[in-house]
Amino acid sequence: MIEPPIAELLDKSGDRYTLVMMVSKRARQVTAGSQSRLDRDKIMKDSIKDENRKSLTTAIYEVLEGKVNYVRKKEGIK
Repeated sequence: MIEPPIAELLDKSGDRYTLVMMVSKRARQVTAGSQSRLDRDKIMKDSIKDENRKSLTTAIYEVLEGKVNYVRKKEGIK
């Protein structure tokens, strides 16, 4: 089973395309050295600390916790 469930992530973004864009852009920021927005003391279910996570995993959990937002630049584009 995938953790966190895709359905929970889709609730944060609205559609799969937006979810992919949110997560991929945030993962690139984390890779480039941006500070993680997650609590540094928080431990995932599999006991891996935040600083040991891959940037993609960090980005996914930040989206899930509502710490990453998006703004549509044009009206009518979903």
